[in-house]
Formats: sequence, structure tokens, C-alpha cells
Amino acid sequence: MRKGRANVADLTLAPVSPLARALTPGDVGAVGPGGPGVVFRDRRDLSLVTIQVRPDKQAAARQALEGAGFALPPVGQAARSGEVSVIWSALDRWIAIAPWAPGELHRTLADPFGGDPRARGVALVDQSSGLFALQVGGPKLDALLAKGTPVDLHALETDRTAATGIDHQPVTLWRIAPQTVLLLVGRAFAQDTLEFLQEMALEYGYRNG
Repeated sequence: MRKGRANVADLTLAPVSPLARALTPGDVGAVGPGGPGVVFRDRRDLSLVTIQVRPDKQAAARQALEGAGFALPPVGQAARSGEVSVIWSALDRWIAIAPWAPGELHRTLADPFGGDPRARGVALVDQSSGLFALQVGGPKLDALLAKGTPVDLHALETDRTAATGIDHQPVTLWRIAPQTVLLLVGRAFAQDTLEFLQEMALEYGYRNG
């Protein structure tokens, strides 16, 4: 047996999207001369942190976050502050979203609570690896969503959110622009949700970009 230090190659691990293969760049389906009706984009660049607040602590939590420049928006709405957006997701629950490095958003949100949010009735959980963020856009966006969700899409205006389901999978929708939504879904359900949307989008033609 050889003695001494073995030569081991340095390995650098990078995060890989669970849907990298399904989102291989390209056009699929009945893409016309005007381009695809739907565009799918993997937003793995986003950090996601859930904010859960005890009902009796919400006034104090709002005050602390507002002092740091953030807000907990009302039911069904989103609030933007620079690069950070906070969207309503469920009863007493919000999701903070920012294109920041892993851990940075969590630390930023914990700072207004003295670094110990749990002592103030607030639970912050980094869900950057637990949730999958899929951006869906295009002129046929609403027609596509209408095939899978019961949400009133006319009422889902820009910076409105909805906790709903697509193909029986729980999702959060945030309309970030008139023809664009950010869809958040649990990583375990991401592939089924994307495959359903892609199948429903074939008649419009879609692009993975």
C-alpha cells in the first residue's frame, strides 16, 4: 500500500436545478412566426425565505421589518423594497424573495429581530432548496394558467398573489408583470407541475429560456 498523501482532485460542487433537463433551452410545440406563446424560465438565482409570524406578534414583527425597510403585505398582495420582495403566501405566512447569495437574505431578515427572530414569535426558514421558482410568461400566459388553476386571473393583477393549485399540486402565484408570473412550488412537486404546464402549452408553442 502506498503511504503518504494521495493526490485527490479538487471538487467544486454547484447547485443543479431539478428540472435542468426539462428546461433545456429551445422551442417546443406549435411556435408560430410571432414566437412562442409561453416562455418558461428557471429562477434558481433567487433566494427564498418563508416568514411565519404568530398572530399575537404580527404588530411587533411588522414594526421591526418596516424599520428595516421591509413590509408584510396584506392578504393576496406583494410588497417590493429594492431587490427584496415579500409576498403573501398563506395565513400568517409570507415569502421573501431576492436575487442574493444563499444565506444572505435570511441574515438580512433576522437582523431587525436582533438575530433571534424566534424569541420574537417569528420563524424564518431558508427555502431556497425546498421551493422551486419557475417564471412563466408570454401572450398566452393566462390561457395556459386557466387550464390548471381555479384562480380568477382577471383579479390576479400585477403584484397580486394567490395560494392555489395546479394539476392538484399546491403552488403560490405572484404576478410580477402583466404577462409574467413567478410560480413557487415544492421541489418534490416541481417536475410534475412543469410537465403539466409544458403539455398544456404545446398548442401555443413554448420556449425554455
